[in-house]
Amino acid sequence: MLQIIKNAIDNNILVHIDRAFDKPNISDGFQETSKRQIDKDGDYQHEPGVLGAFTKRDIFDGLDMRKFRPVGEQQNDVFEKMWCVSESANNNKETNGNAMIHLEGLGKLSKDELEILKIARHFGLIKGDKWLLDTNYTAIGSGTTRRGNSQKKVGNFIRHYGIVPKGTVPVGKDWNSNYYRKDGVRVNGNKLPKEALELGKKIAEYLDIKYEWVAPQNSAKTYKYGVLQTSCRAPSPLRNGIYQRTTLQRNHANQRDHDPKTHIDVFDSYDPFEKKYALNYAFGWGMLYTIKLKKKLEPFNKDYIQSLKKKWDYVLLVNDCGTYSQGVYKLLEDSIEKADLKVMLDNGVKKLKIDGKLEGINSEDFKRIVNL
Repeated sequence: MLQIIKNAIDNNILVHIDRAFDKPNISDGFQETSKRQIDKDGDYQHEPGVLGAFTKRDIFDGLDMRKFRPVGEQQNDVFEKMWCVSESANNNKETNGNAMIHLEGLGKLSKDELEILKIARHFGLIKGDKWLLDTNYTAIGSGTTRRGNSQKKVGNFIRHYGIVPKGTVPVGKDWNSNYYRKDGVRVNGNKLPKEALELGKKIAEYLDIKYEWVAPQNSAKTYKYGVLQTSCRAPSPLRNGIYQRTTLQRNHANQRDHDPKTHIDVFDSYDPFEKKYALNYAFGWGMLYTIKLKKKLEPFNKDYIQSLKKKWDYVLLVNDCGTYSQGVYKLLEDSIEKADLKVMLDNGVKKLKIDGKLEGINSEDFKRIVNL
């Protein structure tokens, strides 16, 4: 209830005060966390050469992470969503995930890292050969308001409620239809579709997504662990295609992922998505995300399959479920398989139903079979 009240005050009162005083967060949606607040919260801060509370592997050492960036998305498309913190956080995981797929092809991943990719594919976080995550889910669930959001709120939401495939929560036509859905469940003052929240929490049972703060001077030293969420002032003075240092307060979150000798490369949520910043640019405190395996995936619910086999030999999936399409599936001892077309033609679906060997089930029951 307190979060609902806070969001209402943010959206209807404080946002007007911010605009009146031309506060930096009003333009893009970034609420900066000070070093003093980070210390006060007791959050973990990365130290070069120290693994600390996070079991990190330097699997990306030597890779040009720019090659694995996702396709850029304009955050003010349709309307200004104020979600730069959520988008840059998901861009981080998509970039790191795409690099993991590259390393998988080279045979350079551990068993746990291979299991992470297996889980991501099972839940649809990977489409084709790319990670594709839903920024809208993260932005809504982390409590984004018209005043924007902070890195910690987004990080905490992701840690507890997970990530979901792109397209899980379609963007609404305006602010209210997007952040306050009529059929939604309240999370951090906003409303998310119940099915999306359940999926995110399910994925969070398998993937442990943690974050740690990184001081600006240590940013380049973390690339071997993954790309970094950082912050800047937008817009900044531009000279010869490079954004120059400014002392104005930071108002925008984006991704820092490469430091050549002439400038710093950044991936952004506004066109042009690929930007260059001066070597002495005053970035804010960054956030490094780490995905670790929480538990292995059992692709099928063996106990539930056995309970169904006591009644039927087949189940008819009446609507698509994840990567499983409509059709008849045979119940095996500890898994399922799409029924052989010849068997279906010989016996006929109707005859199987009459003989009590087949039953139609909806996608919700089917999810119990395939652990979705």
